[in-house]
This record gives sequence, structure tokens and C-alpha cells, in this order.
Amino acid sequence: MGRFWIDSVMIAARARAGLPQEPVAERMQTTRTVIARLESGRGKPSTPTLERFAEATGSRLRILFEPAGVR
Repeated sequence: MGRFWIDSVMIAARARAGLPQEPVAERMQTTRTVIARLESGRGKPSTPTLERFAEATGSRLRILFEPAGVR
């Protein structure tokens, strides 16, 4: 995984949706470069950005806090 675990989760969501970066970017009203940056771990997405990404990929956003030591 990259700097943030979220990058691999985003890639997996997009892959499940069967979408290249460009259509996801269009659905989010942003650019493919922004999507690539987020998926590379070079960006730290906000919650609203994650919500838009989830909607664009037909996913549901869930953010969890688990007790320490749980893997």
C-alpha cells in the first residue's frame, strides 16, 4: 500500500466498478490527474471527496474505527 491505505481501497472500488480513471473523474467533475494522484497515495482526500468517489464508482463509503490491535 501507499502512504495512506485509502489509495488501494480506492483502486479496488474503481476496479470493481470496471471503470478507468477518466469516467470516474468525469462523474466527480474533476480531472483524471486528480484521480491518479489520489490513487497513488500522493493526495490526502477529504471526506467529501471520498463520498464523491464512492458515488462515482457505485460504492458505499464506510469509515471505521476499530480497537487497537485488531487487524
